[in-house]
Amino acid sequence: MSTSNDELPPVDRECFHVAPLNGKATRLVIFRCGNREFRDQVNVDRAAARNKFLRGCAETIDHEFGDLKPFAQTIVELADEADQRVAVEAQSAMDDSFEPELEDCRAESNRILEQTDPTIIDAAAEFLVDRDIFGRLNSYFQQIGIVGELILATTVFLVAVSRLLQRPLGAIIQSASSSGKSFISNKVIDLVPPEEILKATDISDQALYYLRHGSLRHKLVVSAERKHGDSRMEDAMANSTLALREMMSSGELTKVVTVTDTGQPITRIIRQPGPIAFLQTTCQEQIFSEDETRLLPLITDESCEQTTAILEHQAQEAAGLTTSTEVIDRIRNILRTAQRMLFARTVRIPFAPLLRIPSTKVKSRRAFQQLLGVIQAVAFLRQHQKEEVDGCIEADADDYDFAYQVMQPVLCRVFAPLSSRARELHECIRRHLQAPTFTRTDCVSWSGLSRTEVRNRIELLIEAGLISQTAGGPGVTCRYQVQCGTATVGDGASVIGLVTPTELRRQLGDGNAACSSRQAQPTNEPDTTWHSP
Repeated sequence: MSTSNDELPPVDRECFHVAPLNGKATRLVIFRCGNREFRDQVNVDRAAARNKFLRGCAETIDHEFGDLKPFAQTIVELADEADQRVAVEAQSAMDDSFEPELEDCRAESNRILEQTDPTIIDAAAEFLVDRDIFGRLNSYFQQIGIVGELILATTVFLVAVSRLLQRPLGAIIQSASSSGKSFISNKVIDLVPPEEILKATDISDQALYYLRHGSLRHKLVVSAERKHGDSRMEDAMANSTLALREMMSSGELTKVVTVTDTGQPITRIIRQPGPIAFLQTTCQEQIFSEDETRLLPLITDESCEQTTAILEHQAQEAAGLTTSTEVIDRIRNILRTAQRMLFARTVRIPFAPLLRIPSTKVKSRRAFQQLLGVIQAVAFLRQHQKEEVDGCIEADADDYDFAYQVMQPVLCRVFAPLSSRARELHECIRRHLQAPTFTRTDCVSWSGLSRTEVRNRIELLIEAGLISQTAGGPGVTCRYQVQCGTATVGDGASVIGLVTPTELRRQLGDGNAACSSRQAQPTNEPDTTWHSP
């Protein structure tokens, strides 16, 4: 039974209910007056649509359209309020989803550790307290098939371990094709707990922002072979690696984006916390400069002696004379478990004010930070051999001793005017050159390198002024000559100003117990029993 007009309440703002947009141009608008109701999908931005709705409302309550026409503006106001309310709620929900207490980034590692075979835990604990921990690590590398390249393999391992520090390391292995850079990288990465690695063939410029929040914290990010580029693509390269550079520098990514989930533009802030350790390989002699300064420049041994050793190992492997699969599996489990047994610790370097590197280049600022990072990574790996006070451990001269072995060749490459590979080709040319000029084919014959590799190195030598092109061009054989009075600048025995481990010990004082962890070790055998914290 309908209510008469006399019994209907007066029409006011409260009679109208406007829903927020749901991705379409129209939205649900409801009119209720007494026990009468009219609803429709309305595009409130159009006056004709609003008037049509109000005519339906007037017919529902037996009123004239003119009585309800003033409420057209009310519908617009209610629509704006509904959209604003949803926008605020969406922003609040977004903030809640991005600002909670982060879950323990090593929860999965701890769960796996609890289920690990006790014999593996004992072996991992024995590794962590071994006074010659890097000697044992090198032995493991040799058993899993890494031939030579022990410093390179250990450096990659330290980069991986540094993921658990507040300022992890990044590295790039720059070497010729077939030199073994990917082989060594993959071998070492296989020794890292898989739950603490993000490995990808390619990482797009936006990918890191949209991973699950917190999933990058203290992870090792491994990207496959670096994309090729040249000076004409510098802007594209800068954009493609921007997120990685920012994550390595600040330990966090922040991105402001606009979305239209509610039909209206809404600004959202995406935060992706780190930090991360990073590893990549490349055949390029030179990479984008802003990436270069953030990464340790590592190289493989391309000597004939190393090639001979690799061929001999390949022959032994084919004959079934190398380490068994069972032993390799055990080594993998030991080293993965050992890393799961490392705790979050702050590493202090009390002797840091005594360290110096050349300050002739701006890149020295990041190079010095990398030196400190390697020292911290070494000390962090040896944390079970140190006394922990309030969550902190101190690096000592033994930590610096090995960090020096790792960083001395790296710093030589940072401060050298040319890459070692370009210098090697220059030396090769000077040894074999008998005529006034030479060609790329001559270089291929003399060095055994590929034509592409020779071309890349010659371009660097020309840029450095060590050789010049005398003839040739597109479709014509290029000829070059060595510039008179030039000589290759070698790596040298040391980096000028970089204190040696012996000198550091002398400055710290021979009687300083903190100088050497070996002096601080007890005379009896160490306790290798694993104790949960």
